Amino acid sequence: RANDAARTTRMLIGIACLTLISELPQGLLNIANSFLSITFKVFISDKTGPLFALIQVIATTCNLLVYLAMSSKFRE
Repeated sequence: RANDAARTTRMLIGIACLTLISELPQGLLNIANSFLSITFKVFISDKTGPLFALIQVIATTCNLLVYLAMSSKFRE
């Protein structure tokens, strides 16, 4: 029983870390856009934004796959 709890904890920590890693760049970019000049938006944000959005999509897909793979074990 303790092994199942440890496995569930590891899975949730992994998903939380993956979500944080995928969301953090986009969030920091949005904060920078609001405080920095329009030049930053034109030269940096417009070029890196689509890449960060792609990372978010990939991470969200990975989260779904992890949930699906662990769903029966997670419910137990």
